[in-house]
Amino acid sequence: MSVEEIFAFHTQEVGPVRFVEPFGGWVVTRYSEVDRVLTDHAVFSSDELRHSTQPTPHSSNPLLRSPQAMDPPRHHALRRIVSQVFTPRAVASLEQSITARVRALLASAGATFDLIGELAYPLSIHTIAGLLGVRPSRWPDFVRWAEAITSFFGTFTADEARQAAFHRALTELGDYFRAEFERPSGIIATLMATDLTEDELIDFCALLLINGHETTKTLLVNAMLCLATRPKPADVRLAVEEVLRYLPPTGGTDRFVPSPPRSAVGNCTQVSESSR
Repeated sequence: MSVEEIFAFHTQEVGPVRFVEPFGGWVVTRYSEVDRVLTDHAVFSSDELRHSTQPTPHSSNPLLRSPQAMDPPRHHALRRIVSQVFTPRAVASLEQSITARVRALLASAGATFDLIGELAYPLSIHTIAGLLGVRPSRWPDFVRWAEAITSFFGTFTADEARQAAFHRALTELGDYFRAEFERPSGIIATLMATDLTEDELIDFCALLLINGHETTKTLLVNAMLCLATRPKPADVRLAVEEVLRYLPPTGGTDRFVPSPPRSAVGNCTQVSESSR
């Protein structure tokens, strides 16, 4: 859904909770209701594979086996692993190398350039691949894998070519990381020191690749769209945080209701069983 469509919900008499037929589920847009949906795990589950009534042709996608698609307590356990890897000090240490990479990309781009293809895409994919210890010679493979996985994820139409590319990318990605587990270093070594199984390790690395790349790329583009159409902000750092709220890199968060909730959500007094 676009930002304009979300804002339009608040101006309609139906209120901030409504059923959207093309989406096949309920859309919640006001803070108080969103807060309840995101925090009441007993009623609203993150586990799409268990509770979705919609077809999931992308069910083998590692994102659906990641922390964002899990309920507590396993979700909290995996979040703690993420916090071990991305400490404030570790994130701050990336600033110098990322700044240098941005300057190099801008220097080679010329006076006019494709923001996505020549800056956002290579910056995000190369940064996350570097964190995973991927050799520069393999970066093109990671670009191809990320594109194949993200282009198929969320697709509910029969597309045999995309599906084949998706499964091929997952296989190659898994083979690559299994080889890396034999000589772990950096983030991979940290992950291997946890209680994750081999399959969970692969899913976790794939999650870092896909989410780290896709969300960063989209945020960069959204930020430029906002900055280009509005007065220059006094504090760019605060502006970036505002973009995260106003035009976030993801369109929403899914929750699934395995059984009817005991109370209303907003103006929605009835939610059918196993609804989205």
